[in-house]
Amino acid sequence: MIHNNYLTLKNRAIQVYKLIQDHQKKKYPIPYLNDLFQELEIIYNGFIDKYLSKEEVSDITILDLVKINKFVNGTNSLILGTLHNASVIKNPKSITIPIKEMLEMTQSSSVYIPELIWDVNYYIGEVTSVYNRLVKSIGLDVTLNIPLYRFGIPHFYQDDALMSGILGHELGHYFDLFGNLDISEKLLITFVNDSSLIDELKPYIVFEEGASLVEVDKNEIVQLFLSDMYLNNWLNEFVADTIGIALYGPASFFSSERLIQSITIEPVAGKVKADSSSDTHPRNKLRYQVKKRVLEILDYDLPQIFQDEIDRCEQIWENAIKLYPSGNTIVGKMHNKIVGLSVNQESLGIIETYLMKKIDTIINFCLAEMPRELIYQPQQMTESIEVLAEKLGQLLPPNELAPNSPSDSISIINAGWLAYLVPSKLLKRQYRTNTELIQAINSMLTRGLEVAAIHRRWKNVNIE
Repeated sequence: MIHNNYLTLKNRAIQVYKLIQDHQKKKYPIPYLNDLFQELEIIYNGFIDKYLSKEEVSDITILDLVKINKFVNGTNSLILGTLHNASVIKNPKSITIPIKEMLEMTQSSSVYIPELIWDVNYYIGEVTSVYNRLVKSIGLDVTLNIPLYRFGIPHFYQDDALMSGILGHELGHYFDLFGNLDISEKLLITFVNDSSLIDELKPYIVFEEGASLVEVDKNEIVQLFLSDMYLNNWLNEFVADTIGIALYGPASFFSSERLIQSITIEPVAGKVKADSSSDTHPRNKLRYQVKKRVLEILDYDLPQIFQDEIDRCEQIWENAIKLYPSGNTIVGKMHNKIVGLSVNQESLGIIETYLMKKIDTIINFCLAEMPRELIYQPQQMTESIEVLAEKLGQLLPPNELAPNSPSDSISIINAGWLAYLVPSKLLKRQYRTNTELIQAINSMLTRGLEVAAIHRRWKNVNIE
């Protein structure tokens, strides 16, 4: 039985190895991808030497079979599967152009793979550390060093260049958590040691029966839960929202609000939004306030229609019904004692109030830590957005500000929002419904993003 299973797994392992070798022979336009496959082959050779080169099949144990199966399937799904999904489906190249440009600006050695998903939320997923845990679990002392990330893009939005600003939020998570900025971590260290916050939350501590204050320190308990859950996770979202606005300007605000409002439950006759928090995300009203404040601090000269739309969103969240979890207790262990923190409207309200008082601190720290070349500057928007929106109004792709002067990607996307919110007479005459208007603008934006990117690369080529 073991013999037959071993031969089956060995054949499958060899098939996966051949796929890795096939990938190595190709030349990919994605930077560092060939380096990744070289590292992957080294790891896989180590696996073959350890598990597939034994002289006697009798030396193979059931545990070995489990490890072989786990490693082969993991390599195929985590690495090869990610690349396969990106290549066989329609790759939304145009809306990932800004991502590629921003990663190149930071000289990141990361490999990112856009991946279309059957979900309504965008996401970023880190693959390398997950794969390295798999490698370690089978006893190999090697690692994959090239960072690999999945950028999940909903099928529904694959052609929606207007919505691509939401990728700023996901890039915010990338630069913060994976890109060595560590903004959330640096801020969290200060916040969890703030005695005013700790003192306010102490009344919500729950002790195991028989535990005493001598054995369990209340300050430690509060810091434990704030570091692991609500404060930490909410701070991550505020930082990602801030970076998203800084990267994409108003387009990040509008795409984020459009997505959030489209998936928020409407409990009262379809008119009033429900605004709830969770252990991973703060209430939407708070996120709205953060994004609005970032726009103010960056001092964009917003067109009036942008300001009107921002005010409209504010009314939605002002009228929303606040929902909090009731009667929940998050539980942990400290000094061999079970401790907990009661989670309800009052305790979460304390965390909300604290963070909102720190909003300017959070935003200014983010902007100071970000590379300046990544921040979409007010002057860029002022000089370009109306010119590009006018092109869209004439049914032209907004790829140039002037002859031989290609537009930047972020200005193109922001111009799309201006053309959408204030459509020209020609646009309104040609496209009668909102759906038709969005499709038309997205088609022109896609063309503009692709042509402008080619033009910029061509201008940067040194011909001797």
